[in-house]
Amino acid sequence: MRWTRILYGATCVVYVGTLTLATWALPDRLASHFSPAGLPNQWESRTSYLITNLILGVAILGGLPALGVVSGRHPRFTNIGNREYWSRPEHRDEFRRGVMNLVLVLASITALFISVTQVVLVWANRTTPTTLPAFPYALSAIAFALITIATAFLYLRRRHHKDSPRR
Repeated sequence: MRWTRILYGATCVVYVGTLTLATWALPDRLASHFSPAGLPNQWESRTSYLITNLILGVAILGGLPALGVVSGRHPRFTNIGNREYWSRPEHRDEFRRGVMNLVLVLASITALFISVTQVVLVWANRTTPTTLPAFPYALSAIAFALITIATAFLYLRRRHHKDSPRR
């Protein structure tokens, strides 16, 4: 559980850092959405962009761990396999740790993807003419999807404990 907390803490620092970079580097009016060709098709103010990303960061980096705490403490209210096994007092701590590890990793993966997106957006808005470079964004989106799927697969695989009843 220690490595997930270190990852989560480092991700919080990275997210705040990229938001700070965006504060300094983005123009007052910025391209915030791009067509598949990489051309801007929606504009917004820097203030609006920063407020949106601040709310998004708090929701992801604060909301997911809060959801993990609630879900981890009440396995009977969580949609899980082998509920009877994980609800037993001797397995609750393991369940709680597993859920907390999962949400910290998912919050970190998501916040890192948003951080990369912010850096790419700053890069796009500092080029003339404003264009979104497709490769860095596409690479980060594919990596985000694959890592999220792998994380969910590994978590679900570990939840089928060898001593738990099979259905």
